[in-house]
Amino acid sequence: MRRLLLVLLIYTNFCFAQNRSEFRIDSIPKAGILLDKNWKWHAGDNPDFAKADFDDSKWEGIDPTKDIYDLPQIRKTSVGWFRIRFYVDSSLLNKPLTFQVNQSIASEIYLNGMPVKKYGIVSSKKDEIRGFLPQDFPISTLLKNQEQVISVRFSVQPNLPYFKYVYPYLVFQLRLNTIEGAAQIQVENLSNSHMRGFNTGMFLLLGLIHIIFYFNFRRQRAYLFFAIALFSIGIGYMLSAFLPTESSLTLRAYLAVVSYPLLFSFYGYFLYLAIWEMFSRRKDFMFWFLMFCAVIGPFVNVLYYNFGYLVGLICPMLLCSLESARITYITFQTNRKVGVILFGLIAFFTLFTLFILFYL
Repeated sequence: MRRLLLVLLIYTNFCFAQNRSEFRIDSIPKAGILLDKNWKWHAGDNPDFAKADFDDSKWEGIDPTKDIYDLPQIRKTSVGWFRIRFYVDSSLLNKPLTFQVNQSIASEIYLNGMPVKKYGIVSSKKDEIRGFLPQDFPISTLLKNQEQVISVRFSVQPNLPYFKYVYPYLVFQLRLNTIEGAAQIQVENLSNSHMRGFNTGMFLLLGLIHIIFYFNFRRQRAYLFFAIALFSIGIGYMLSAFLPTESSLTLRAYLAVVSYPLLFSFYGYFLYLAIWEMFSRRKDFMFWFLMFCAVIGPFVNVLYYNFGYLVGLICPMLLCSLESARITYITFQTNRKVGVILFGLIAFFTLFTLFILFYL
């Protein structure tokens, strides 16, 4: 009997040790360590949930780094809590480190029971909740013990036009990083904004040139359509340039709803109209169908989170490319020289479409 108890005791201690070391941080790479394991969550609100010694063994496991629509359970509660317990190597103690948060919620963060940072407004009243996007801004910290407990009180802001494409609404990502690594991530975020700013200036300048052409050659409405297409993508880039650095979840959501139709469906449709004006002018079924897609696409994009961007933005743009290619083929049959030039324009348009899809 004693031997059996001894075996059970050793096995229990072994299992506890295995669980205790399940998320152990021995070193920090340049990109930092994303804390994406061992999280637990609970609906409801209680100040004791922030305490380091609180017993959360009965809480449900969760990965808060996922997209907001992959975690429907957290959207059903006004206030909830995340908790994680992890261990760091002694070599990381008493050294300047940082936490970097990327989220699409409102949160209050506690480290070992002590408040660290508050992002947005967490409230039991849904109309008072305000989400906040920290954009990986570093929070300096000094870890003094090997065992660390992080508690996060959170709320999900309701009634916003969330949609999935390009900038997914990740619920809560916490990264442990060095000061140098955190600074590098901030530099990369700013460089992306600067690139979008450059694209904004380039397309708006091209649009201005085409609108000048139109005012000098009023009968050539193709110049007007080219100008609208270029202004559309230029303004879309200008609005999207604020997305990587915008902190207000409300403003960011509405900026995205406006900017991405300008970047995709409207841009593609008016480029198609320019080619249609020059070489076709037949108001057939495809003409009216593409017009319908351009109008209805932005609404589909917002209403259907998982596939709305594909049906509402990407497919209309690709359909415009295919229809423009068909017009190019017909023009090539009657005038090979003009057809080759037009084919070059379509090839550029298609390659640029793919560039936008992968670059953003």
